[in-house]
Amino acid sequence: MTYYPPCWQADKVMGISPHTDVAGLILLLQVNDVQVLQIKRDGKWFSVDAPNSAIIVNIGDTLEILSNGKFRSVAHRTVINPNKERISASLFHCPCEDMVISPLPEFVKDGKVKYRSISFHDLMTQFFTQQLDGRNKLEILKNLGIAMAGARTVGSLPVPNVQELARTCNGPDEHIPERYIIRTDDSSDEVICNYQGDMAIPIIDLNKLLSPQSSDEECVKLRSACQYWGFFQLINHGVPDEVIANFKRDVVDFFSQPLDAKEEYKQLPNSIEGYGHAFVFSDDQKLDWADQLYVQVHPRDSRDLRFWPTSPASFRQSIDAYSSETNSLALCLFEFMAKAVGAKPELLVGIFEDQLRGIRMAYYPPCRQADKVMGISPHTDVVGLTLLLQINDVQGLQIKRDGKWFSVDAPNNAIIANIGDTLEILSNGKFRSVEHRAVIHPNKERISASLFHYPCENMMISPLPEFVKDDKVKYKSISYHDFMKQFFTQQLDGRNRGNHNKQCASSNLEKIKIIMSLPVPNVQELAWTCNRLDRQIPERYVRPEAGTGEVVSGCDINAAIPVIDLARLLDPRSSQEECAKLGSACQHWGFFQLINHGVPDEVINNMREDLIEFFRLPLEAKEAYAKPIDKLEGYGQHFVVSEKQKLDWGDLLYLRLRPTESRDMSLWPAHPPSFRNSMERYSSETAKLARCLFEFLAMDMGVDPESLLEIFRGQPQTMRANYYPPCRQADKVLGLSPHCDATSLTLLLQVNDVQGLQIRKDGKWLAVNALDGAFIINIGDMLEVLSNGRYRSIEHRAMVNPEKERISAAVFHQACRKATIGPLPELVMNNGGKPLYKSMGYEDFMKRFFSAKLDGRANVEGLRIQNSRGLATDLTSRYLRGTSGQIEAGAGEVISGCDINAAIPIIDLAKLLDPQLSQDECAKRGSACQHWGFFQLINHSVPDKVINDMREDLTEFFRLPLETKQAYAKPTDKFEGYGQHFVVSEKQKLDWGDLLHLRLRPTESRDMSFWPAHPQSSRYSSETATVANCLLKFLAKDMGVDPESLLDIFGGQPQTLRANYYPPCRQAGKVLGLSPHCDSGGLTLLLQVNNVQGLQIRKDGNWLAVNALDDAIIVNVGDTLEILSNGRYKSIEHRAVVHPEKERISAAVFHHVSGNSTVGPLPELVKDGGKPVYKSMAHEDFMKRFFSDKLDGRANVDGLRI
Repeated sequence: MTYYPPCWQADKVMGISPHTDVAGLILLLQVNDVQVLQIKRDGKWFSVDAPNSAIIVNIGDTLEILSNGKFRSVAHRTVINPNKERISASLFHCPCEDMVISPLPEFVKDGKVKYRSISFHDLMTQFFTQQLDGRNKLEILKNLGIAMAGARTVGSLPVPNVQELARTCNGPDEHIPERYIIRTDDSSDEVICNYQGDMAIPIIDLNKLLSPQSSDEECVKLRSACQYWGFFQLINHGVPDEVIANFKRDVVDFFSQPLDAKEEYKQLPNSIEGYGHAFVFSDDQKLDWADQLYVQVHPRDSRDLRFWPTSPASFRQSIDAYSSETNSLALCLFEFMAKAVGAKPELLVGIFEDQLRGIRMAYYPPCRQADKVMGISPHTDVVGLTLLLQINDVQGLQIKRDGKWFSVDAPNNAIIANIGDTLEILSNGKFRSVEHRAVIHPNKERISASLFHYPCENMMISPLPEFVKDDKVKYKSISYHDFMKQFFTQQLDGRNRGNHNKQCASSNLEKIKIIMSLPVPNVQELAWTCNRLDRQIPERYVRPEAGTGEVVSGCDINAAIPVIDLARLLDPRSSQEECAKLGSACQHWGFFQLINHGVPDEVINNMREDLIEFFRLPLEAKEAYAKPIDKLEGYGQHFVVSEKQKLDWGDLLYLRLRPTESRDMSLWPAHPPSFRNSMERYSSETAKLARCLFEFLAMDMGVDPESLLEIFRGQPQTMRANYYPPCRQADKVLGLSPHCDATSLTLLLQVNDVQGLQIRKDGKWLAVNALDGAFIINIGDMLEVLSNGRYRSIEHRAMVNPEKERISAAVFHQACRKATIGPLPELVMNNGGKPLYKSMGYEDFMKRFFSAKLDGRANVEGLRIQNSRGLATDLTSRYLRGTSGQIEAGAGEVISGCDINAAIPIIDLAKLLDPQLSQDECAKRGSACQHWGFFQLINHSVPDKVINDMREDLTEFFRLPLETKQAYAKPTDKFEGYGQHFVVSEKQKLDWGDLLHLRLRPTESRDMSFWPAHPQSSRYSSETATVANCLLKFLAKDMGVDPESLLDIFGGQPQTLRANYYPPCRQAGKVLGLSPHCDSGGLTLLLQVNNVQGLQIRKDGNWLAVNALDDAIIVNVGDTLEILSNGRYKSIEHRAVVHPEKERISAAVFHHVSGNSTVGPLPELVKDGGKPVYKSMAHEDFMKRFFSDKLDGRANVDGLRI
């Protein structure tokens, strides 16, 4: 609402400066009858005479961008009347605040996007932080045929021309300027040259890709190259030799010109195009020993010909021809990349076709001190795909793999292709964007040309659904504009940008994304069919417990939950008495009904009406707000974590209410139209009510209200609206399984007049009769923990009516995300300093709740501290094995391995390899695998130095301080890292040991963040892989199968290491270092790191102690190999015991089958009428099965027997 006072010099002032409005649509009302609005058209100002009571409507910047310029946001201003005041009121309609403002596909004709994308937040910031200035802000966003407008606003600081600098610095008396001298650690990495075989970057033949006879095989090779190398060399690529030769000639000629001729095309400030440099943002930054010419080549109308050299005369024609030919090549590659992962060929083409392409031609002058400079710093490319052409015959490209730099020798006229950051993210990590750099030759110049392929610039860069396996998203989403800006506004720095976008370190509730609910049928629709007399309820919904157990009617006055009156709480005369009643309700019931709560009837009624109307919409209308599989929010179901789990007879709509910026408005129903407004008002009122209750609860507990309110700072609030359709067999189903709420305080509103809530009290279910207009309030797990058990989080469930639908709405009040959920210090002191519950970060607390099915009080009970007095005097009960006098760790006969008849076999690898001795030793080794499942391997050829280095490093690691080791702690959702495995329940017995688990091979599977100090050498992995490969060949020979058929299953030699540390325990007879188990892999190679024995294997019902020979490797058959051999070889149960005085360390290297293999009996062993003894199973499912349970002898492999 704007007031313009009169001014007698009206021609000298302006009421409001010329501007466009940033919103989508503006409705202007002339409040009095004084006209002064003017709009600009064709360079002239037009006065607007508004009819009485008419509304003037104008288009804003947002709608111009969304319409791709179809609608116009017009500059307008307000002038002043010399004698009269003017008043107007403008109503601005803004878009959803978390959206990216970009042209809508429906408005984009012929695929020509005229505006770049910008987040709503940035658009508003840009508008409100500058003075009004006509259409200038909007024109900045227009592409005007220049697709990289975003990047062009970035540019690079000016630095000297390196080609000229080289002429002066290459004399014997000259020194290289300090800014070009790289750090010593940048040049000290190992560089591998002239490598062959598996260590050479792959060569892909386009002819073979295109040939039906060889396409599938070459496609597999392409996928492997993209997945494990990120680079490949492309031959027979179809780009004509003449096109390449012309392009090379003209690029060489351009860089051979005098400096002043080249500088006619120099970069302008805030531009990346032209002749100069990139990525220089600070005067202190180290500089690359190179110059470059960068031009945009596509779309054609985006070319800025100011930067396209006219000398040599054929340059523009040459680059145009090269761009055109390589475009066809890139699109062909995108098709085969999609095909390689089983996606539709057009998947990637649709993202990159007719999008931005740019060429960077780089000139690297010689430098006699080449080892002190860098041509281009280590980096990854931000784009989707890069095609690199070596212009002259001087090599210099190096790529980083396994911590080493590999020199790339480019064949003549081959094109080197590499994956960029964008494609790594789109592929969800299936393809790798690999770090690379350019080094300098001491005597020769080097020239190269990189052609970059960018995606559609109004897209969000995020993993494509076709690449997301098991719904695990590994990267955050980011808009194209922000992604490019992030790249072009930082100096080159290895893989930092790519890692920044990885999902694994994402914050807040995003961490919960990996454990969301499985999709299940819509119950409201299911009820329509199942309530017919001739239909049965699906078995997964039948709950035998629903109709059992005594249910007490809530009509019984003695069984009714307490009623608290907020008016009495607020009245000084009755507050103390009502507060005591509130405290008693929270302690003994965990539930109460709140009357006179102050939330207006209108707010409640509006919310009720809108929820009822929403749930009565057709299914397809509701499913517009369907809960994404990786989110909590939306319409659907929660807590479904298994395909076999029993299901609830209900649907839900889950929304984040507060803080308001946490809302995902795409999941807030727009119908009924009043829904969002109703929810906003309801959220605000219930937040005020919850704050009031927290203050009274603090008063009752005797703590400072501020200490409690601080935990709930910002008042995080979510809502779950529940719809329970009727079910004619209501006694066989449950609307919502018995559970406690994870949060602190829940405010439940009965939306319609159908009852169904039951709470558990004294072992019985009590039906709650909700009072009309009252809130039912209950204590959640968080508040039980915070109160140190004073208040109770009570188990409750929802029942279903046989004839009527039931709707309720629960608003949950949570702690702030940075809070620690643990007993309040004041209450711990009151309890003699004893906390009754463990403390836990809020995010971990919520993740724990949502990653399991609903199960009574299991969540909060699992946080109770079980009267542990520490390990200084007595062992914690969870480590004691067995019961009263029958400790399993010390029970059962143990036979000494010193007994010659009880010693496990010894196999000599040298004899296996000796043609004269091989047959006998092979038979001996076959017998060992059949009858023992274990043997010791001597003369294994793993060098002593490799073994000793590994032993020393592991010993040193385990002796580091705990906080140092915990820098490599195993996350709860991963196997890798320092910690423990196989702990799947809070009541499970625990092992007396810690471990470090690492992925060794394939090398690209390693997560180096879990590798202590990022060790430079991985020789032990390499050597043991060689030994395992050799053993597998002899095992195949013994089984009578083709060695290649067995080796194919172990293709790529997947390999993991588990280093075990077993501390001494003075009551060693009462604990186990590692529970009895069989290994899941194919072969295990175990090394005794120090000289303390502890391995025992189960033989003929007894435990046999294994005396490990010095430097021998203990080899054992795993479950996978037992199954592959169809039971010929045995996976033997074994365990680790603990020494009373000495630590024990061992290292087990597990050799697995490749990830896409099937674990089942080899076909050669079940042919000719042979019967498979074991079921077949995909390797991934096989490993998931193994790691999802505690260690339990031979349970895993025996469970697969037919």
